[in-house]
Amino acid sequence: MIEIMTFIVVNEQKIDLADALHWATVSDPHSFVEATVERAVLHQYADNQGLSVNADEVQNESDRLRVALDLADPKETERWLKGQGLSKKTFAQACAYSALRNKVRAHISDDAMERYYTQNENQFIDIDLYVIRMRNGRKLSKLAERIRDGEENFHLAAMDHSEDLETAPSGGYVGRMRRDEVPEDLEVGIFSVDPGDIIGPIGDQTGSLLLLVKRWQLLALDDIQEEVRDIVFGELIADLTKVAVVSLRITQQV
Repeated sequence: MIEIMTFIVVNEQKIDLADALHWATVSDPHSFVEATVERAVLHQYADNQGLSVNADEVQNESDRLRVALDLADPKETERWLKGQGLSKKTFAQACAYSALRNKVRAHISDDAMERYYTQNENQFIDIDLYVIRMRNGRKLSKLAERIRDGEENFHLAAMDHSEDLETAPSGGYVGRMRRDEVPEDLEVGIFSVDPGDIIGPIGDQTGSLLLLVKRWQLLALDDIQEEVRDIVFGELIADLTKVAVVSLRITQQV
């Protein structure tokens, strides 16, 4: 009988195809090879940091995944595994990887998160944005002058004149937005003004826009700690993957 053994070598560590398939059981967001490399470097990083998972942690992750998959009891779990063509051992190994991933993520230090947050503060600013939209740019320019001169209130003007049917009833309120949610062509203008400043009119495909930045706030690290942890963890795995020495190597054993 011919058995396929080594599937890929990552940083001189041989990864069996069976292990790669076990890791991929729960989810596989990338191509199989890319995902296997990411999982291999995570295991190697965990070993270097002295991180491992015990049976209780694997069981807890198994319980969490079964809840997420709406598998209420062992019989339902067995039916699901059979339907997926998986064994209990394969599922347990996938849970072990998932638990290890969570432990590495939790191991991200407060200093690393503080450093990322400080160096990327612009990423964590949000604003309250309001808009007046009109097809006639000349009329909107005159309206903008009256608002800037204090002759009209922006929000009342939005209710009376804006042709944006979604935002006009609420005084032009677009919503609370993070920097990465703002259209790229508006980002620089919006994030370079002070709260209360009016931007525009700015032409777009449907006419012209007048924008009001009402609130501009840097979110506190304590309020977005888990988000920052996810980012730093993702960058860690990406950096490890980027420098990994990888070669595909299919070997066979009779």
